[in-house]
Amino acid sequence: MVNNISLKTLFIFSCFLLALDSLLKIPIFGFYMQAGVFVILVTFSLYMINNFHSVVKIKLDHGVTLIAVYLLVSSTQALDFSIYLKMMVYFIVPLVIYYFYFLVDLTVYELKILSRNVLLLLIITGFFEYIIKNYFGVQLEFKDMSSDYYFDNGDLANRLRGMFLEPNWYGLVMFSWLYVYIRATPNITSSTLLFFVFSIFCLYLSGNRLILAFIFFLFLAFLFKKIIIKIDKIIIPFSVLFFSVIFFVMALNFNFEADRSLIARFYTAKNVYLEMLESNSFNLLFGYGFSNWGFYSNFLEFSWSNYLFEQDLTRRDNAEIYVVLFELGLVGSLVFFYDAILLSRKKGDVLDKLFFSFIFVAAMFYPIYSFITYLIPVIIVRYRIFKEVTWA
Repeated sequence: MVNNISLKTLFIFSCFLLALDSLLKIPIFGFYMQAGVFVILVTFSLYMINNFHSVVKIKLDHGVTLIAVYLLVSSTQALDFSIYLKMMVYFIVPLVIYYFYFLVDLTVYELKILSRNVLLLLIITGFFEYIIKNYFGVQLEFKDMSSDYYFDNGDLANRLRGMFLEPNWYGLVMFSWLYVYIRATPNITSSTLLFFVFSIFCLYLSGNRLILAFIFFLFLAFLFKKIIIKIDKIIIPFSVLFFSVIFFVMALNFNFEADRSLIARFYTAKNVYLEMLESNSFNLLFGYGFSNWGFYSNFLEFSWSNYLFEQDLTRRDNAEIYVVLFELGLVGSLVFFYDAILLSRKKGDVLDKLFFSFIFVAAMFYPIYSFITYLIPVIIVRYRIFKEVTWA
């Protein structure tokens, strides 16, 4: 099959499938496998069988490799090895997609056409889901999520989410493809502006305040690119460090009668911070073990969203920043920070680096780890930074 159909065609096809998220998920071996992921995994596997030597010659991304090694070493702390393996799948699949893209390497023009058409699909499915929900009272149900889940969570029932389980996931995917589309379009036309306006409108209806803030700051950075480029070599680690400090300062001083969405994150972040302060030296440095969050969240009862303290052991929390700190410790957190440093030192586009730093920031407010698979544009942008290519 791979010999008859080009890798690019299969990759592009997978991107469209992934944009339909939960509409195309089926249970396989205890996972809900998305059709786009299935196509990529099968394609990459078949390609490796026939072209093993060309695959092993791919230049490794040292930052990703270091993270992989640290997660593998952390297996010695796993309380349940089956849970560890399930959580590792969420790292391995994006890694496969990443190196699959090394073989694909779409041109700027191909990225423009792909991102435009994926955006169109996201806009159409987004409005479709929003209209039938808010005007006809039909709440789309995917996977094991019932209508009650949405109605029991504030304004979640009314926010635009397309074919995704959560509005935040829809927003991240929309934002990512919109960034690629704008960067891959050399001349701004009426068509470009139309796609931009509709995308922003969808993001507004999805209630993604953080994503809209990202777009605003990217626009400012574009206007003042000559200034931003002066911090090109430190922009990602600076952003990560700055917002991490801000996040924990806000968590420790937060008014817990304020924004419900922030409470769900800051309450747990504060408990994790206090727990880490009381930890022994080993746990402070190396954490409590990758994949163990679900167990400790139930046992220590420090998660706002896990109020019954009986969540599934594979479930992460409402944000990644304190889960990473708790599971991997200060050393593990520094591994991710070192990856940010390595990326910033590359000669890639400074706006690409700023975009990528926003994904780090998004992980402070969203449980993004298990969703990286769907953020194909993020994988594409990382590849472009790593390979030091520009959009011109």
